[in-house]
Amino acid sequence: MLFMETILEEVSSAKPLRSKASGSPDASSSYCPPIPANCQFFTTTLRYANPSAFANLQGCPLHPEIRGLVLFYDLGDAILVQASVEGLSCSSAVCQNHFFAFHLHSGSSCAGTEREPFSLAGGHYNPEDCPHPSHAGDFPPLLCSHGIAWSAFLTDRFQIQDIINRTVILHEDSDDFTSQPAGNAGARIACGVIYQVEEP
Repeated sequence: MLFMETILEEVSSAKPLRSKASGSPDASSSYCPPIPANCQFFTTTLRYANPSAFANLQGCPLHPEIRGLVLFYDLGDAILVQASVEGLSCSSAVCQNHFFAFHLHSGSSCAGTEREPFSLAGGHYNPEDCPHPSHAGDFPPLLCSHGIAWSAFLTDRFQIQDIINRTVILHEDSDDFTSQPAGNAGARIACGVIYQVEEP
């Protein structure tokens, strides 16, 4: 696989980062340890590779300012997911909850009603009928800072072909990772349908 070979070559030639530490009697302590090869692979994938699928997030009528992009990279035995969202409402006050629950849902539409936005997105994607938070569609929550959230994580709970035309949902509250069936995450405030990226 040419892309993988290119990544591995870049990783093997990467230099360790220089630390700001100074005055240490041990010269080696002025360097940070090299970034693990798998971490460099992920960052290089996000920078150079084409995603296999994507979803454009759009806020509900009460939150039209929310928009975002979720990218899915097929690594073979796992999927690298990267999410970028803006227009979030999060307080800068100390001790406030800045987390937003984020899930993959089983439905294929972001349609809904004014009272129940994105209701046709269905429930969490859960082909193995697991309890929450062990659904295949249970993602890490997004952390908001100055109205923006960015996250990247690895999952082996599904393959790309399993999620095409399904939906991703952002909730107004954090996920408590306990309550059934969906973590008591509150209203759905943004949604996006997942589409496959066409081969160039």
